[in-house]
Amino acid sequence: MRIEVRYIGVLEELTGTAKDEIRVDPENNLTLKELLKYIIFTLRPSLLKITTENKDPITQFTVAVNGKLVHDLNTLLKDGDIVLLMIPIAGG
Repeated sequence: MRIEVRYIGVLEELTGTAKDEIRVDPENNLTLKELLKYIIFTLRPSLLKITTENKDPITQFTVAVNGKLVHDLNTLLKDGDIVLLMIPIAGG
C-alpha cells in the first residue's frame, strides 16, 4: 500500500521536503494515528520543534485525507490516499 504525505506551509520548511511516499504492507490496516506517529517520531522528528510540551504531538496538527479534513485519528487509510499535514489555523 502506498500513502503520499504532503507537508503544507512551514511544515515543508521544517521537513526539508514537500512530500514523502510511505509504503506499507497491504495486509496491515494503517490508521491515521499510526501514520502520524511514524512520521513525527521516526521519519520527520523535526516536526516536534513546533509542538507544545505537555500535549500529544499527534493531536497538534491539522490533517486532511484526499482533500477532506479528518478529526478521527482512527480513520483507516487506503492505497493511494493523499494525506495533507498542516499546522492549525486560527482566526478572529
